[in-house]
Amino acid sequence: MSRVILKRSIGAAALTIAVGIGMLILGIVMVSHSNLCGLGFTLLASIALVIIGVYMLFDRRPQVSISKSGLWVRTIGAEEIPWNAMASAELKWLPRSGNLIVITLTDRKKYTFFAEGLQVSPSDLLRMIREHIDQTNQE
Repeated sequence: MSRVILKRSIGAAALTIAVGIGMLILGIVMVSHSNLCGLGFTLLASIALVIIGVYMLFDRRPQVSISKSGLWVRTIGAEEIPWNAMASAELKWLPRSGNLIVITLTDRKKYTFFAEGLQVSPSDLLRMIREHIDQTNQE
């Protein structure tokens, strides 16, 4: 099996930039038509969204790598987790946060990472991980 490398989704970055620009325009219109200075928060939040979106757009570093030997996730750390050390994987949804994948190791230690904004859907990523875990457990 060849290595599968997943990067950030360009679509998610573009959506973040679009929402940020939309909020920026809305904030400018709101400030120009009212005397409220508190609307500056809307402007700051929209600028932050645009900056995050631009970062996501240009950050083409691998976020997840699935290989014959194991799973590597940028947010977990520098080491690859071998398939034979994994007992299970599950998808959890958190309100206002999105989908998380929880990897439970054979020693009951757990690794959790966000599965949003990648080149594949969270359910497809979970399916790939479970297939490798099952394949390793059958050997």
